[in-house]
Amino acid sequence: MTTRAVAEMREWDGRQYDGGFGGLHDLADREFTGAVEADGAVCFMLRGRVVGVFETDEEADHGLRPGDIDAFEDATGTAYEAPHAALPLLFTMQATGGEERGRYYTEDTPLEEVHERLSGGFTGYVELSENVLSGDYYSVYHGGRAKHVAFVGQSRRLLEDEEAFERSCDEVGIYTVTAVDLEITEIPGGEDRTAAGAGAAGAAGAGAAGAGAAGAAGAGAAAGESDSSASEGVAGAGTGTSADDPRLDADIPESGPDSTSEPETEPGGEADAKAGSARDDESDTSSPGDTASGTPADDADTLAVDLTGGDDGDDGGDGHDSDVGGPGADTAEADSSPAPAAGPADDEEIEAAVTSVEQAAPGSEPPGAAASSDGPPMAESPDETPTDEESASEASSEPAASGEDMAALQRTLDDRENEVERLEAEVDRLESELRTVRDERDDLAARVENLETRLHDLGAGAAAPETAMTPEEALSGTNLFVRYRSKSEPTLDDLSDGVSREGVIENLRLEHHTEFDAEAVAVDGRQFDAFLESTQEYRFARWLVSELPLEIRDTGAQGKLADLYGALPDIDRIEFGATVADDRTFDLVARNRMGEPLVIATLDDSREPTQDEELAALVRGGSTVSEESGSLACAMAATGAFFEPEALATAEEATGGSLLSRDKRESYVKLSRGRGFHLCLVEDRDESFYLSVPEL
Repeated sequence: MTTRAVAEMREWDGRQYDGGFGGLHDLADREFTGAVEADGAVCFMLRGRVVGVFETDEEADHGLRPGDIDAFEDATGTAYEAPHAALPLLFTMQATGGEERGRYYTEDTPLEEVHERLSGGFTGYVELSENVLSGDYYSVYHGGRAKHVAFVGQSRRLLEDEEAFERSCDEVGIYTVTAVDLEITEIPGGEDRTAAGAGAAGAAGAGAAGAGAAGAAGAGAAAGESDSSASEGVAGAGTGTSADDPRLDADIPESGPDSTSEPETEPGGEADAKAGSARDDESDTSSPGDTASGTPADDADTLAVDLTGGDDGDDGGDGHDSDVGGPGADTAEADSSPAPAAGPADDEEIEAAVTSVEQAAPGSEPPGAAASSDGPPMAESPDETPTDEESASEASSEPAASGEDMAALQRTLDDRENEVERLEAEVDRLESELRTVRDERDDLAARVENLETRLHDLGAGAAAPETAMTPEEALSGTNLFVRYRSKSEPTLDDLSDGVSREGVIENLRLEHHTEFDAEAVAVDGRQFDAFLESTQEYRFARWLVSELPLEIRDTGAQGKLADLYGALPDIDRIEFGATVADDRTFDLVARNRMGEPLVIATLDDSREPTQDEELAALVRGGSTVSEESGSLACAMAATGAFFEPEALATAEEATGGSLLSRDKRESYVKLSRGRGFHLCLVEDRDESFYLSVPEL
């Protein structure tokens, strides 16, 4: 976890706040969401409620340790507005600490599965950051809601909501689930502000009471009941939930982080619960006292709303029109009509309303009957007796109204079904796009891997070469130097002392020097170092100075290859494509410190066998070099295929010598009594070289 709450908080938009508890109350009145920092103290607020108070401490986790609200009594500082409502809760939970419920690997337990389980009732957060290179991902659960944020890239760009959650579900890493207990902190001084507000409200209410006294005196019994209900509504409006209500940690419903669900009822009590809800809604909308002030929601529900930025439903209306339906119409409608919904009706509510309308019989009692039955019966005069046509018209009016309601409800059902079909089609489209994007991601990942492989060949982290050279040009401008890591370690000069093979090879170094800037050169599309070490010339040079001397010693061939064995430790520099003695050019020339040639070689990495003409040319060239310098110890021919029988015969003829010769040296071209050189044939097999003539 790399997020430090204080550092992230100070990146938010900040402004001076008024200071003290009064300043905090002003922020609360404005439903401020963010953090306030003053004199080393920090409090996090969500829609005006203080969800956590801390002190800054660089040594503490996330830079915070528990603090006290009293630190803000006379302090001034900065108010930082959060870019997302979930961040104050997340930082509060992190700084508060909690109980780690588990650590999971995304490949074994996908985030989606854990998210579904936590949405059943959990307060805390999920953090995906371990072994994740792209960023840190969080899901915050509280009050029946879940919101998601992420910090991605080196710039720690903020992702929100669905984008953050979908990105986290695509990541591979280890995530932790932490449960946290939270409490809302009350801002001191709220009682004085409440008392002052109540006094102002009382003065305004006194004038209203005097103005309405005359009208109240002439009201009937029904109006008296209405006034009683209104008084009860006003009294109820003054009650609320304290700031530290334990219901702050209410369970999150199973429907998920971004939806609400109805409270469960006992079997058989669903109709009673809905009826009670309808009566409550009816009383809320019909009470005049509720039009200026309603009962505040408890803090747990409010925090649940805060996470989504608002409520899912409406607050109701201003009440029913008292002129509709005549006296007693409100009472009848409260018993026969569904109460106004607090938000979009669900399928069960719509079906219940349709059933209610269908059960209304054509000849049922009209809405005004209940009111007229309270008065004395009135005799009908002949003139007032309705005709058959009028009775039929009145009887048909009720079914017509019911039919209109049913049509409206049916249209609502059709609209919801159409919306469901549209959303399902949208889900299918998004899933198809997601599969396409993932396929493109896999293709891009494969391309990146190929490019990384090419970059590795060019040299990891190296700049793009500025110059392209052919292999011949690159080798002709390169010299190898035989060096040792330490002269105190085993060297080729110590072979006769019985030093270990591994010690000599580990101590020996082949360093290269070029006549050009090797970092800026590419050969056959590869960086120079990678090219050089893959060539047959370089591999042969390493075998010549490190492997061959040890093979001669370990096989006891020092005597029959005396001149070569004695010259190998004296090799100081190796050239490629070098010209010596009468303009004769060889693929490789090994020289001593004085620049005298010790070994010459021709190299062939093709699959074609070496012919006798090539070997004869090597013998002639070696003879010329030996006669001119007298330092040549060996001429070598290396092939990646094999030597033709005629070539072997040419070598045998050149090294046959006299029958009376007492020379113990093998494969030796003798030019005069004190001058000559070994002729060696080498085969290149499986990235290694083997001396075939003479055999060891």
